[in-house]
Amino acid sequence: MSRFSRRWLFIPAALVGGVIFVFAINSKSTPELKAVQSKERLVDVISLSKQSLAPLVVGYGRVTPKTEWQGIAEVSGRIIYIAPELERGRIVPANTLLLRIDPLDYELSLAQSEAQLSLSQAQLNQLALKEGNLKTQLNIEKQRLEISSKELERKKKLFERGLISQSAYDTEVQVVLTGRRTVEELENQWVSLPDDRKVIQSQIKVNESAVEMAKRSLQRTEVYLPFRARIAEVNVVKDQVVNNQQTMIKAHSLDSVEVDTQVAVDNFFLLANKGTQDNTVEAFRSDYVNVNASVHLRSNDHHYEWPAIVSRVSDSVNYNQATAGIILDVQLSDNLPANLPSLISGMFVEAELEGVAQEHYIVPESALHGKTVYLMRDNALAIATVKVLYRRDGVVAVEGEFQDKDLLVLNDLQPAVVGMALRIAKHEVEL
Repeated sequence: MSRFSRRWLFIPAALVGGVIFVFAINSKSTPELKAVQSKERLVDVISLSKQSLAPLVVGYGRVTPKTEWQGIAEVSGRIIYIAPELERGRIVPANTLLLRIDPLDYELSLAQSEAQLSLSQAQLNQLALKEGNLKTQLNIEKQRLEISSKELERKKKLFERGLISQSAYDTEVQVVLTGRRTVEELENQWVSLPDDRKVIQSQIKVNESAVEMAKRSLQRTEVYLPFRARIAEVNVVKDQVVNNQQTMIKAHSLDSVEVDTQVAVDNFFLLANKGTQDNTVEAFRSDYVNVNASVHLRSNDHHYEWPAIVSRVSDSVNYNQATAGIILDVQLSDNLPANLPSLISGMFVEAELEGVAQEHYIVPESALHGKTVYLMRDNALAIATVKVLYRRDGVVAVEGEFQDKDLLVLNDLQPAVVGMALRIAKHEVEL
């Protein structure tokens, strides 16, 4: 092909390209104009004000019986009877005869003591008869001495006049002397009667005490359960010989139990002094009556709760675990729901202790950034440092230098620059 022909071929191609270019320009849409974006950050806020909130402390501990009864042998001997109910874990009614020790030796001792007492009482009766007879005899001898003395005076006058012999006078003198001796002997016996009576009466008291001790020893051969309880330990069997002061039985009362609740030391003082952080055990002891407590048992899908009261504070702190003990008293009365299981010694339970409600600034847990919170003041960001008092149910009680009409920013701003412009997207009045 010649050079001229090639030039003519270029012209149609250029015309087609021009047409396409014009068509493309005419069919292109006008670009959308965007508004200038605002630099204010949208935030959710809540009005910051003081609200009433009580501190809630959670602790853990094991159940122990409040009252443990020990059946200790007060006499020695062979066990001749054991109740069928006397088995570990059984619940036994009050006043049940649990076991009996052979009473034969103690019955014999009681009979001997009663015989000695009867003998002493008989001696006292004999002394009373002797006293009566002695009194009568003494009166008779005194009258006889009086008569003899008058007779002696008469014979003395007769002897002086020579009317009777010397021997007759001497005989009368002997009669008077004999009478005086007899009266003196009887008076001595009369004087000694009160002492004899005291000796016999003392012996009667000794014998009465011996009888009483023998009766008590005989009663101690039978061991009764003083209250309704769960048998925890049995250390004897039938025909076994037990010694005095040997522990035979242990039982736990079913009326109440205790839980030695271990709580963190920091949380321990939150309950004291009406919610303030007064770091003294005495502050808690003076105010624990205002603490509401409950005990919880959680097992799989089951949750059981018992009301409790704070009984006392433990005498020491567990330095290894940094916990303090609060003793809770749980009353297991018949008024509790029937579906509650028994709290058995050794159970591991959870305890909740609620202190006295106080007015504090309350912020959501999500709005707390370490030790600071974000505030909206005059549509700008302010960062305030706070002191965390305690946490409960997703909120935090704090202290800080807040101003009136402060708004708490709920968002986590990244980055958070003091003074950055803010605009409210959602405003809640309170939690």
